[in-house]
Amino acid sequence: MAEPEDAMRRALDALVAGDILTAMVDLTPEALAAATSMSSGIATIPTPTGYTITAHDEEAGEHRFQVRFQTNLGDVEARASWREVNSAWKITSLGVEHAP
Repeated sequence: MAEPEDAMRRALDALVAGDILTAMVDLTPEALAAATSMSSGIATIPTPTGYTITAHDEEAGEHRFQVRFQTNLGDVEARASWREVNSAWKITSLGVEHAP
């Protein structure tokens, strides 16, 4: 099984490549519901051209990442939490902290 940072990078690489469906495979039902409710705000965020993982911490089996996406309109700050679910790393929560 991949490590949580490997899973995070796979999802981030998919987002930068414009492959939203691959990134969505890693969402738990709760995270998918949160992403759906945020979708109107996310739709206005420019397409990322790159990313940097700015922080990663772990507590009680949950891995929390802070990410800065580079876009042509400026940086977007986001967060995602991952947990092992049925032997696979899944996104349990996500959010956009700052967008241009």
